[in-house]
Amino acid sequence: MKKAIVACFFAIIMMLVPVTAVSQTTDIKNIPPVNLEDAPEIYIPLEELDELNNFINANYEEGEDKDTAEEIRDSIFTTLVDDHIKVDMIELETKVREYGFQPIPVNLLNNVQNKEELNQLIRDYWLLEDLFGILVDKIIQLIKDRLGWVYELFDRSITLFIDGLDLVLVFIEDVGFLLAFSAATIFNYILLTSKQGVFSDLLANLFQGNGAEFIDQFLALTGYLAGEFKALVQSVKNQVTGPLKTYLQQIIDFLNWLSGNPKPWAAPVYIYGSLVNLFPIIIPSGTISCRGDETTTNNGMFALNVDTDPESGESYPTGMYYGIHDCTITLSKNGEVIKESFPILSHAFSGGKIKWTFIVFMSRSKVTSIKPILLEKFNNFLSLIQFIYPNLVRQINRIRALGI
Repeated sequence: MKKAIVACFFAIIMMLVPVTAVSQTTDIKNIPPVNLEDAPEIYIPLEELDELNNFINANYEEGEDKDTAEEIRDSIFTTLVDDHIKVDMIELETKVREYGFQPIPVNLLNNVQNKEELNQLIRDYWLLEDLFGILVDKIIQLIKDRLGWVYELFDRSITLFIDGLDLVLVFIEDVGFLLAFSAATIFNYILLTSKQGVFSDLLANLFQGNGAEFIDQFLALTGYLAGEFKALVQSVKNQVTGPLKTYLQQIIDFLNWLSGNPKPWAAPVYIYGSLVNLFPIIIPSGTISCRGDETTTNNGMFALNVDTDPESGESYPTGMYYGIHDCTITLSKNGEVIKESFPILSHAFSGGKIKWTFIVFMSRSKVTSIKPILLEKFNNFLSLIQFIYPNLVRQINRIRALGI
């Protein structure tokens, strides 16, 4: 009878193992150590891929289109660690450049001699959008919380481009060449600061471990946007009226945000999540800490704004606000550490968000009687099961919640 119960228990475990359509290399035995002197990495919960798979099934027909969409997905989401999957940021950067709106190369734009040449460049670049650019944008949406201020830079600039496209095209047709050229230069640079240009370059340099290049490019970007570019926008704004004037003010507001006080790249990271117990009322409360800040759980829930000052924890590039930060989250009780989030899964840019669920089987005890020792052994066994089969605990708690 006991053997039958054990067999059923492990049969249930195997049925609860999550299955994903994404090709992946699985390494659940050894979570690699984090070293922010190397290129950082970003992971997302495996379950979030369900949303992406549903999007592909709903938007791409069977055949070549769907095959291409799945190839894009599989090239970007790679290694499985615990119940998180790695986002290959270099491959994502490649796909960002390959698909979607295309900025006019600056050397081509600077060499146009008349409005006919300008309009031809616009037709060749701005008015083309690839079918798979939508998919790449969807993937970026999955990691936007971890990207923080870098995502906001991308999102605000691409929104300005899309919202102003028709407006600027009409304006360019109705004015002289010099004013049309100035307006086109502004609009093109807004696109360059979004996914196809600066956004891609920043991601490429940071996630290839080129910290110095990342900083140099970032400082050059912010310096130009706050100086020469802002002056150009203001100059054109002074010469127009109506909806275009309002639109150019939106661009100025965007530039003021980027160079404002406080700076977006110095914003805190929002840490939130919960404690999930396999058995009722094991650890009703605890202390959550991250990068020197802490809070106490409330009914098993926690939320905390974490200072991203590079002096308060590891950051990459070292000592800089601009890049990515190690936001490892610690759960403790009565001064004793119970659990920590995996550092390699805990990276975020300033202004970003990290959600973490602590699976707690029981709190540790310093009492050395045989009962606590056996309970601790059982706790370690349950932790191993949860580590190998992360979906099991979610399913059990879902059943408990439904009263089944």
